[in-house]
Amino acid sequence: MITCPFCHSQNKDDVVICGGCGKKIREISNSANIVVPDFRILVIGGGSIGKRQIGNFLALGLRPDQIALVDTREDRRKQLQEMFGLQKIYADTK
Repeated sequence: MITCPFCHSQNKDDVVICGGCGKKIREISNSANIVVPDFRILVIGGGSIGKRQIGNFLALGLRPDQIALVDTREDRRKQLQEMFGLQKIYADTK
């Protein structure tokens, strides 16, 4: 059984849509059997807090293509792209 992160109802292991709230969920194959919704994250700033946030999101089961980074420093953008395999990296929000 997996737990919906939105309504906390129990679902069978192969469920993609929650039976309790009807929202889309997907199972992440890890030892904790955590369910992570299929959404995207934008991290603004690639300093120490941004690095920690990206690492935590990946540890929770998000894929690198679900995470975008905005940082004005080119060296940080390159470093985090190489470190985490991020595909969406921007110098500003425009």
